[in-house]
Amino acid sequence: FGQAGKKIMVRANHFLVQVADRDLYHYDVSITPEVISKKVNRDVMTALVRTYGESHLARKIPAYDGRKSLFTAGPLPFETKEFVVDLKDKKVAGSSSFRKE
Repeated sequence: FGQAGKKIMVRANHFLVQVADRDLYHYDVSITPEVISKKVNRDVMTALVRTYGESHLARKIPAYDGRKSLFTAGPLPFETKEFVVDLKDKKVAGSSSFRKE
């Protein structure tokens, strides 16, 4: 082992995830107008799932990182799609588009 530096303890942020017996799909998400806040992006995604979950997302509940990546167990029923989302109680409205990666 090296001689420079000092010994430190490293903690990793991780958790156990149980995933359905399906392939995981990654989608690239873009929200316009662009928002800096992950919280607002998550609010947009929550509203999108609430509004379009039954009709367009095949009842899938996605995992979203608050920026550009969305994951689902199994494919969504489209290759690319744009949604319009209105956050009535917020000062932000936007549209979100998904592109399968």
